[in-house]
Amino acid sequence: MFYEIKPGGDRDILVLGPDGAVSPFLATEHDERVPRISPDGRWVAYLSEQTGDTRVYVQPFPECGPVTEVSAGPGMEPVWASDGRALFFRDGSRVLRVPVETGGATLAVDRPELLFDAPYVRDSLVVGNPAYDVGPDGRLLMVRREDGTGAGALQIAVVLDWFSEVEARVPHQ
Repeated sequence: MFYEIKPGGDRDILVLGPDGAVSPFLATEHDERVPRISPDGRWVAYLSEQTGDTRVYVQPFPECGPVTEVSAGPGMEPVWASDGRALFFRDGSRVLRVPVETGGATLAVDRPELLFDAPYVRDSLVVGNPAYDVGPDGRLLMVRREDGTGAGALQIAVVLDWFSEVEARVPHQ
């Protein structure tokens, strides 16, 4: 699942089938983008501007079905919890979590709860793509700038052979 930017700038969500054929999933007059399939593969969260501002929605997958707004206001960067029981998203510098129940063929969402408000690095290249991730334990991995502005990252350090690095720095007992 991916989104296509059309010549006029609008975006639609497409699906790549097992045979390599591309077919539309959401192709409306609204701007839809950043699809994220739930861990169980039955739901897709995405961004849409159908209300005039960007919000997070969920609907069944692989067949389209009833649409549920989960952000209850502006939202970007949707990320599923690894167990599929919550959806995380951002609204500016605010990070929110929405409990989700996906029993049977229905979806029930609770009210978004604010986790924290802090200036973290946001995606400055393709607006809406997550610039963070959620670990299996529910903790978030985000990049924070030392100057606290939340603007794009200036430098990223990649550590190769991380276990050897830890072994060399941590005294053995």
